Amino acid sequence: MYVFPFDHPHGGARRRLASLLGAKGAALAEMTSVLGLPVPPGFTITTDAGRVVAGVGWPDGLDDEIAEHVARLEAVVGRRLGDPDAPLLVSVRSGAHRSMPGMMDTVLDVGLGDRSLQAMAANIGDERFAWDCYRRLIDGFSRVVLGLDVGAELGPADVDVDGLRAGCERALAVVAARSGEPFPQDPSRQLRRAIAAVFSSWRTPRAAAY
Repeated sequence: MYVFPFDHPHGGARRRLASLLGAKGAALAEMTSVLGLPVPPGFTITTDAGRVVAGVGWPDGLDDEIAEHVARLEAVVGRRLGDPDAPLLVSVRSGAHRSMPGMMDTVLDVGLGDRSLQAMAANIGDERFAWDCYRRLIDGFSRVVLGLDVGAELGPADVDVDGLRAGCERALAVVAARSGEPFPQDPSRQLRRAIAAVFSSWRTPRAAAY
């Protein structure tokens, strides 16, 4: 198995879990399955998967396991990845056996797109917040996954909804021009590429130096 839900009853010492789940994943497992704390649901992809990806490439079966756990998460939360009416958003966060704060990458608000943005704004009654989430996704995905800095196009975050919308539109145009394809709207593709990029951040110069 390469993927475990946060609340999987692993048993054993936290130190052993850290070697399998990373320090952050081990802490989440302990908080949910041992301490019973109210942690939002999610899942952890193991360090074993990361080693296979680094060594020989994406392992057989990993996509199926991720899809299974996304479906489980959707059932628990009552939202679906890519659903235009009730979209599920997830964050792809890094982890390692030892805590390495700030050394590896994170992509936030994965699953948001042009269609689900409007549903999110309607669901929460806050259009500005929805555009701010889209801004974070565009910024993080462009930088971490595509290797593009669109910060100048996005502009400052402390502006009104019209300013956020204009910044996102400028950044999306730059992404399309520089990458040769539009910003990905398929949430499953966003998730797959974000996971692969976060795995790759294990091998960045700053992570190696740390």
